[in-house]
Amino acid sequence: MSNREPRGVVWPILLIGGGLILLLNNLGYLSWDIWGVLWRLWPVLLIAAGLEILIGRRSLLGSAAVALLLLMTLFGAIFWGMN
Repeated sequence: MSNREPRGVVWPILLIGGGLILLLNNLGYLSWDIWGVLWRLWPVLLIAAGLEILIGRRSLLGSAAVALLLLMTLFGAIFWGMN
């Protein structure tokens, strides 16, 4: 077995979330106004990346907590943008 470091989940969640938003935009389920809402929340991405570096590399539970925070922010932004 190799001694590989556990990989983080923040960047894959960001890619999947961004792709999901683009797909929903193209299918007409979300308006393009969602990008304005997400743009206002960009500091959350920096916080999530920092937490991933600080906590997520040490434990799977910490990485999952960071991913959950990021997903909650993403879905909150989508809900906020739809209203």
